[in-house]
This record gives sequence, structure tokens and C-alpha cells, in this order.
Amino acid sequence: MTEIAADRPSAAGESVAELQPFERWVEAARPKARLWRTVLSVIIVIAVWMMWTTAVLFAYALGVPRWGNSDGRGAVENLMNGATPLATMTLLASFIGLWFGVWLAMRVLHGQRFWTVVSPERKMRWREFGVGVAVIAVYTTLNLTFSFAAGLPLGQRSGLSLAEWAVIAVPICVLVFLQASGEELLFRGYITQQLAARFRHPLIWGFLPSILFGLFHYSNGTFPEYSAYYTVATTLFALAATVSIWRTGSLSMAMGMHTANNVGSFLITGTDDSMNATQLWLWSTDDLMKAAPYDMALLTLLLVFLLSPWAPLPKRQPFALRNETRAAP
Repeated sequence: MTEIAADRPSAAGESVAELQPFERWVEAARPKARLWRTVLSVIIVIAVWMMWTTAVLFAYALGVPRWGNSDGRGAVENLMNGATPLATMTLLASFIGLWFGVWLAMRVLHGQRFWTVVSPERKMRWREFGVGVAVIAVYTTLNLTFSFAAGLPLGQRSGLSLAEWAVIAVPICVLVFLQASGEELLFRGYITQQLAARFRHPLIWGFLPSILFGLFHYSNGTFPEYSAYYTVATTLFALAATVSIWRTGSLSMAMGMHTANNVGSFLITGTDDSMNATQLWLWSTDDLMKAAPYDMALLTLLLVFLLSPWAPLPKRQPFALRNETRAAP
């Protein structure tokens, strides 16, 4: 693929004000967009994240040295399986390290202001965040409706009482926002922005980060078939989130989509094999595999909808044939 000179003044020789939203977002990364910087920055982000995670897990081990479940599992096993609300919150808190890592990489290697990875105006667009939440709420409702209409089993009510759930709901929502947005900052934010500043083709700046994001979640599955389904579904979700950035020129909607999806997964429905201490309803992985075709179909429809002129997004970009639909001319 053609590599773009990093010192070009703009995507098409235009002033920043004349650029399409996506190009305005990419413009902040152009001055020091070098492939070696991107690779080194990703290494830095991962290193900072691992150091932060080690510190969080160490604090958990010191603070909860003898906690266990009635089945005799200890604190470490509880933590790795998210078997208690505190263990789940600890695992979510470990992703805060992604925020620190992206900030450090951008400042040290690129001299770029951190919030330019979110939007050109260096702030969260909360309206777009809300649109992302609404889109996922509709997708989730349709997913459950079609699954039930097809005769798939209903989830089982977990042992968590409503009073206990109400206590943990707010901290879980805050931590899920930090976790989901941290992943967005790295995959859809930093990596996508840097690649778009260097390469024309969306197969590089769009598909590559999405595939990496899907593979990053492969270990979330408990057996090979479920892991494969989870990876493909996560990749489709990542592509939908990438389309939201391409059309809005901001990470805000993608953050809203990811946060809403994970709030549902951590507070409403989950699997009965692991990370199941904070949800109200639980499904077996076998039942989820039966619903997988409906989920994949709806994720594909979500992607098509976000590309369509009917999505609640800027209308000019998706079907334009000019160079502004790419990262550079």
C-alpha cells in the first residue's frame, strides 16, 4: 500500500477547517506520524498497562489475603474468574492503565495532546456518546427479542439480590466506562489515528485495528468454538465502532457504544462459567452458542446501518467518491 508522507499539511491540500470530520481528526497525528513511533508507542502502552495491572493486582492480594468462596477458592482464583463483585471491579480497574499508557506515548513520542485522540476540539462529545449508547441499547433489545422468538432458553436469575446489585451498579458503570474507553483509546483511537495518518486504505487503518481488537479478546472464550465466535463478533463490533469514527471524526460515539455494550455484559446478562458475580441474569455458553447466528446477523446489520444514510450521523461522507473518504489524497 502507498505510504503517505507524514509532513503533508493536510489530507488534500485543504485548510483544516475545510476537511471532512475524519480528516480533521486524523490531522492531529500527521506531524510526527512515523511507523516506528506507532510500534514503539504500542509497546509503551502495553508496558504501562502491565505495570498498572501488576500494581492493582498486588493491592488486591494485600487487601484481600484470605477471602474465599464457600467452595474453598482463594482470593487469586476468585480474582482471575471474576467470582466476586470486588474481583470484577479489580479486573476492570486494571484497564485504567491504558489511559496512562496512551497519554504517555502520545506526549513522549508524538508531542501530541492527549485529547486530540478523542476529537479535534480536544474534548468528549457527549451527545455522540449518547447516540452510541442508544444504538447499542436498540441492538441489544433486538438481539434478545429475536433469540427469545426463536425459542432459545431464557437466562437464569443469578443469586445476586437487587439490593446488592444496586450497591455495585454505580461503581461498575464508572469502571466499565474507564475500561471500555481505555480499549477505545488504544485500538480505535491511537492505532487507527496513527495508521490513517500514514496510509490511504481503510483495509489498513480500519480493518487491521479491528482484527487486532478481535484477537485481543480470543482468550475471553472458555472453549475453542466459543472463543472463535467471540473473536468474530468482537471484530464486527470493532468495525462498527470504526465506522462511527469515520463518519463523526470523533472517538465519542465508539466510547458510548463500547461502554453500553459492556455495562449490559457486566450488570444485566452474562455467562454462568466466569465473570458472573455482578449480573442479574446468566446464560450457559451452550445457549449463547445457539444464539450466535442471530448475534452475528444483527452485528452485520448494525455495521450496514451505521454505513447507511439512515444512521443518526453526518450524511456527507459514507457514499462520497472523492478523496476525503480516505485518510489522505
